[in-house]
Amino acid sequence: MSAPRILVVDDNPELLTLLSSAFEDAGYSVYTASRGRTALDLATKEKPALAVVDILLPDLMGFDVAEALKRLRIPFVLMSGVHKGGKTNKTALSKYGALAFFEKPFERSALLAAVRKQVPVSSPGRESLAFDVESGPQVAEAAEAMQLTARIDLQSGR
Repeated sequence: MSAPRILVVDDNPELLTLLSSAFEDAGYSVYTASRGRTALDLATKEKPALAVVDILLPDLMGFDVAEALKRLRIPFVLMSGVHKGGKTNKTALSKYGALAFFEKPFERSALLAAVRKQVPVSSPGRESLAFDVESGPQVAEAAEAMQLTARIDLQSGR
């Protein structure tokens, strides 16, 4: 089974890279766009399972992208570092139908959790531990288990 596709849209290249690698590490296949129109072309062509969209883009407002995504029946999460506060949050959720709204800066793990809730990943990525502190590594063989639990005995071998 292939990884679920996620579309990440932000005009900040650093954040785009950061989010993209976070989603890839979590087991998603990621498409990125730094402009609204590029995002919509990708969304139409690739039909991602979900989109994460910044509100302030150089060509279109993220809200316009959201409207188009809604017509394409692609669920989305909105984020913004400029548009903040309860009113924006309410507008994003009620008027545009976003699954969630994140104000920058936000916790990567919180965004990932919101995405996972909507689009679960069948097999966790290799970096799932970075986001999920509760789950330890699954140990398949006794030898690995011993290595993980080995203690150094400081008393012996003087």
